[in-house]
Amino acid sequence: MVSNSDHVTTASKRQYTKHITNISCHPPARISPHKELKAILMRATCGATFTLGTIVGLSGNLAFAADCGAPAGGAATCIAPGGNPYNGGIIYNNPGSFTLNVGSGIVVDRAAADFNDGIQVHDESGVPLTVNLDTGVTIKTDGLHADGVEVMGTGRITISSGADVTANSDNTDFNGTSGLFGWIEQIAGTGDISINQLAGSTIRATGDDVFGIYGLNKGSGSVTLESSGAIFTAGVYAYGINAFNYSSIGANTTVILGALGSVVTDGESAAGLYSLNSGSGNAIARADGTITTLQDWSDGVLADVHWVLND
Repeated sequence: MVSNSDHVTTASKRQYTKHITNISCHPPARISPHKELKAILMRATCGATFTLGTIVGLSGNLAFAADCGAPAGGAATCIAPGGNPYNGGIIYNNPGSFTLNVGSGIVVDRAAADFNDGIQVHDESGVPLTVNLDTGVTIKTDGLHADGVEVMGTGRITISSGADVTANSDNTDFNGTSGLFGWIEQIAGTGDISINQLAGSTIRATGDDVFGIYGLNKGSGSVTLESSGAIFTAGVYAYGINAFNYSSIGANTTVILGALGSVVTDGESAAGLYSLNSGSGNAIARADGTITTLQDWSDGVLADVHWVLND
């Protein structure tokens, strides 16, 4: 099914908004890792509530790792109770090739504030980044761009989640928050994005233009999003699962809802599954599970190829 122009315009507007680079008392939605410390300190002076985790040095860079510790052999593991409830988040910036394993019983309950991701891993040096969340992990965020899990890089990005994630974004600027978010934001990026929500887990995302699962690739790689869990969204333009390739050279965008999966959207102009490809690949969407849309002008499944030039 091909979506109408309103969907394309909204998605394109969202992508442009995420690439503002200035830092102010209202910092940009997505900023590069080397500006993260400055942005965090700026948010403190602007009155935001947050807690920094333990600062550990990694090859001259800074990582905010809370109680999961510095990477050893390219990996770190969070074992309950650890630093529960991790109100400062679990955050690694520039860790190199890295796998984060979050064990059952870990609770990440971030203080309500914009940009307060629950779990965040950033490295734009082309290395693979992986986040594995066991069943029994709980993540809660509340704020604009306060994603439950955000992984950003230029190499391969992989997220496997059995977690229960709640991401609330009380905003009306159509530029919202994601439960699980994988992001390659550079045209030079070559990595693929793969996100898999496991059976028995739930994602709840509320607010305008929010996403249960979101994969955004501006490079040459593919986006593959799969769910066998339950996803609930509430808000205008609230998407259950959205794969978006924003590059004229990108590969396929694929969205798959497994037989055990379910998506419920409660908001106008929403979509259960949305595969949007602005590149040379295909837009693929498959629903073997159940999709329920509760409000007007909403779609169960959308697959759209929309050509644009790199910006």
